[in-house]
Amino acid sequence: MLGMKKRTPAGHAAVGIILTAALLFAGGCGTNTQNQTAGSTVPEQTSELTSEQASEQGSGKIAKYVPTKADEVQNPVLYLDGDPVSQEEYAMLAQQYKNQIMMKYSTDQVNQPDFWTTEIDGETPADALAAIVQDKLQEYYAIKHLAVVEQVTDDYTYADLTDKMEQENTSRGDDSNNDTTYGLNNFDMSTYYSYWYSNLQTQLTNALTADSVKASDADCKKYYSEHLTDFTYTDDVQILYAEITQQDTDQVVEAEAKGKELAEAMQKATNEDDLQNITYADVQALELNSHDTQEGMSGVYRNRWEIAKGLSAGEVYGPYEDNGKICVMKCIEKEADGQIAYENVKDQIARYLQVQQVDQMIQDEKDGMQVTAGTISVQDAIVQAFN
Repeated sequence: MLGMKKRTPAGHAAVGIILTAALLFAGGCGTNTQNQTAGSTVPEQTSELTSEQASEQGSGKIAKYVPTKADEVQNPVLYLDGDPVSQEEYAMLAQQYKNQIMMKYSTDQVNQPDFWTTEIDGETPADALAAIVQDKLQEYYAIKHLAVVEQVTDDYTYADLTDKMEQENTSRGDDSNNDTTYGLNNFDMSTYYSYWYSNLQTQLTNALTADSVKASDADCKKYYSEHLTDFTYTDDVQILYAEITQQDTDQVVEAEAKGKELAEAMQKATNEDDLQNITYADVQALELNSHDTQEGMSGVYRNRWEIAKGLSAGEVYGPYEDNGKICVMKCIEKEADGQIAYENVKDQIARYLQVQQVDQMIQDEKDGMQVTAGTISVQDAIVQAFN
């Protein structure tokens, strides 16, 4: 029999929709894990703790980052908790975000040779851009510093990241490499920089949630009770669903005839076992509701949900053609509304709460970061970046 599957319960997939942002974590930078986003393998990196860091970690507190490569950066623009920001790194981010500033001004203003240093409405464009760049730098460096303290990665400089990008690009262009590569074949520095920090945040989150950041059952139950509407669904429908693939034109007539035969069999069926003799169709028992339509990321099964929610218990719909297949479904049971059971979502809620805690740790690190001026002013760094 082709593709016979047990019923997929509502709730397990539904919470993936409710808490999507918190649950999409995969392997990333600083580990020897294949990255799901870009398909690269980044060598594992671990850093030794200073005696001060080890003492703080032993006390249960998050140790403070101590820069170890500050002397490798010449003429920095800023220091973030003593960690120097090179002129090259600053210029790269300035280029990345300059359009957010330029779009606020007229073409004539932007085309002035001294545009960035001319005060307009009480502020120079350079100062406005500097505020954006510094905010981004503090966000990235908060992730970096926590990751170094948690031994997710060794300390590094922007020049080190440039070298890593070049190694990554070489690896992706190596025809002798048998590993499958996903995503870009070649990075520019701006793209690689974002890619690196996205992966580093993922690895930091995974490290912290595996070790020190936890969510108690009481916290999870509290979240569940305070967000019941997020776990309340409408139009819960249990269906039998079957589809016949039309592989070529010659099979269309036969598939349509089989579809009618299948619809007749559906009339008598109450579960998938009653259709075990149907060997020419993929038969599934599904439970769909407003939180879990099971229409797929691309919406390929959206029509199935639209049909299913309009059926009454015992009603058969089809055969009908959808996505090049002959389909039939039967509504076995229908409930007007209900709630996803806590037991079905507690693990996902726990993960969500853990991720929120890590995000707050990053925010606290960013907010508490000491920013001091380097040897090159931010205004000079911006002007030179665009010359």
